[in-house]
Amino acid sequence: MKTEIAPVDPQRITIYVRFYIKPTGIKSIDKLLARLGMYFNIYILHQDRRVVESQNPDIIGDKLIAPDIPIAIFRRMFLQDKELQNKLKVKIALHTT
Repeated sequence: MKTEIAPVDPQRITIYVRFYIKPTGIKSIDKLLARLGMYFNIYILHQDRRVVESQNPDIIGDKLIAPDIPIAIFRRMFLQDKELQNKLKVKIALHTT
């Protein structure tokens, strides 16, 4: 069975989820638990999709809190890296008031 993967662009993302835990140590039971876990992951990812699709894509003006510090650092580096923006063909419009 061959799986087709859609290209990733600013409107789409590919998520890879894998289980690395072995709660019982019995291969067949651990495999079954991993398969069951994937159904829960798919359910949760579909819930997350509804939230993400309803978000405003404009990152300028987001109100970030302390746990979001890595996001803030990444955004600051991304906004300063003009070469990366050119390679990704991303245009950032900074809102100044």
